[in-house]
Amino acid sequence: MSNWARDWERSALRQAAILAAGSMLPTARSAAACAMCLSSKGAQRDAYYLTTLILLAVPLGIVGTVAFWLYRAARASRADSSSREAAAQLRHATPCGTHPPEERR
Repeated sequence: MSNWARDWERSALRQAAILAAGSMLPTARSAAACAMCLSSKGAQRDAYYLTTLILLAVPLGIVGTVAFWLYRAARASRADSSSREAAAQLRHATPCGTHPPEERR
């Protein structure tokens, strides 16, 4: 690339950077007036903080509820399978010399 092309490219990049910075200067004042910035005072700022906390808590509550439901379902399944195993052991356990009623004929 020639020196002329390199200089032109640098000049174009410099102009684009100046234009971008210049276009943001008028928005700096309105950004300082944003309700989310610390320039807001009192009840309005507290309301935004509370709203943010609520918006953070809702997904956590949903995930926690689903996790608790899965935990309870797994616990019930384990209890059900252990009671089935206990019932099966009782069916097969017989006192010496006797048979369960369903096997007598």
